[in-house]
Order: sequence, then C-alpha cells, then structure tokens
Amino acid sequence: MAGYPPYQWRADGGYQELPPPPQAQPAPGMFLYPAQPMYLQPLQYMPGPIGVYGIALPPAPQEAATALPPAPSPQEKKEEKKEAKKDDDDKKRKVEPPRPAPEKKERQKPNNPRAPPSLLPGTNYMFPLETLTLHIFNPASKIWLPRYKHRALAFKIFHANTQKTVRQMIEYVKGAKASEGPEKCGRWAATECIEVGDGTFLKGTTIEYASDKAKSTFEECGWNGRRGQELPPVWIAVHKS
Repeated sequence: MAGYPPYQWRADGGYQELPPPPQAQPAPGMFLYPAQPMYLQPLQYMPGPIGVYGIALPPAPQEAATALPPAPSPQEKKEEKKEAKKDDDDKKRKVEPPRPAPEKKERQKPNNPRAPPSLLPGTNYMFPLETLTLHIFNPASKIWLPRYKHRALAFKIFHANTQKTVRQMIEYVKGAKASEGPEKCGRWAATECIEVGDGTFLKGTTIEYASDKAKSTFEECGWNGRRGQELPPVWIAVHKS
C-alpha cells in the first residue's frame, strides 16, 4: 500500500487501492505565486482637516477675579491666639453654681406618742427584764354587767413592764400625759375581770386613779411575769368610777 486506504478486495489481487488524485497543471503562459500573508494593524486616530467644523470660536468670557483679603499681620495673629487661649481658660475655670444645701428634715414624731422610740444606728434599747400580758377592753365598758354577757367585746393585747403602775396604765389607755392625768383621768378607774367562759366575766378588784393604790406596780398588785405564760393573762376594764 502507498498510504491510500483500500476500496475493494480481489481474490487474485487482494485489496485494491485508489489511484492518487491528479495534480493541477498550470495553463501555458500563466504563473502561480503563493499568496502573501496579510497583517491587520490597529487604526490610529488622525485629526480631521480644518474645515467648517474646525472654525476657531472666540474664548469664553472669564469672571473677574475677586481680590483676596490681606493676610493678617503677625501682631494680629498673636492677639487672635491670646483671645482663643483666654476663651479656653474661661471655659475650664467655669464652675457650676453651688447647689443649695439639702434641708435637714426634722424627725417626725409618730402619730402615737406611746409608740416605741426610733433608734439611731448603733443604739441599743434597755428592755424590761420581766413583762406580763394585759387584755384591756375598750374604755367605758363594764363588761361584768349582765347586758355584756355572751357578747364578743373588743379588746387590745399589750405586753407591759411589771414595774409599770396602775396609774400609768390608765393614763396610757386615756392618751393622757402625766401632767394631764388628774384632769383627764381623775374620775376613772381600772377593774380586774375574771373570765369564767362563754363570754362571761366577773368583777374583780377595782383601783381608782386618784387612790394611793393606783401608785402600786403591777407586780405589787399580784400581776407578775407569769401572767400570759404559765397563768392566764390579766383582763382589765378601764371605766368611769
């Protein structure tokens, strides 16, 4: 084979090849020249010739230049710096006006003059060593009378010092000071009531405010610290004598 593919096969000759293609022959009197390669170059901008579109125009009118202010002299610069520095110093030295001193609030007295005292921080209070429990009915109630039997009567519970006197107890119930005692409590008395159950009380010892016995302490009257703990509390009715 000469490099051409076979197109047939014969038993006596094997594969048959195509004959080579005919070569073109130049005609007489003609010459063939190989084509020259062509190169493309980028176009360059070329200004057009001066014509109608290139007629020169008159220059645009320019605004008149404004005159600049004269530069400050060195002396003026120094004065400006001094003024600026003075303003800064004034701002630094500016102090807020002093605030008014807070008003001292007087310690308000409690509505109840018999209330426990208010203690300052770090202050101790000397409590009584022995106290008893008192059940005191509302004033002017003689609860041993038959009309008060089987009724739920109002009373207040107190823990009192056993060294307090009967007279001081009457003044406390009536809201009177010691100096006002004879005027507000002169016709009043305190009666011990004995509870027998079912809302019934019996009359016990009566101590008038103006009597000498009213100067006795609770402990001297037999009302010791056991009342309200090991023994029943002391029931008291403060009433007019």
